[in-house]
Amino acid sequence: MSKSNDELERLRRIREQQLRARDPTVKDKAFYGTVSARRKHDKLTLGGILKDFEHKWTWMFAGGILGLIIALVLAATVKATWVPLVAGAIIFAGLVVGRVLGAVMDWRNDDWQRK
Repeated sequence: MSKSNDELERLRRIREQQLRARDPTVKDKAFYGTVSARRKHDKLTLGGILKDFEHKWTWMFAGGILGLIIALVLAATVKATWVPLVAGAIIFAGLVVGRVLGAVMDWRNDDWQRK
């Protein structure tokens, strides 16, 4: 009887380990743990907050701002009916390029932090 209980307990522990290993929130929990640990000792600044954002959001925002600037320059220099459409496409392209570059930066960091 005791042997079967020991075997069931061993199988239960193995299953729990496997479920923990497949937990999709492990990476997020580790990220937020490092952010909160850093926040305990540092002052809260705008630069620190921006540093804690994932790269995909920061680069997407920067790409959108760059696309907006290019679209405004285009709208100020060219007087045509097609300018609003092209300006919208430029802003969208800036967002997409920024999102892709940011995702690549996040993937790069994930690959190098593996143990």
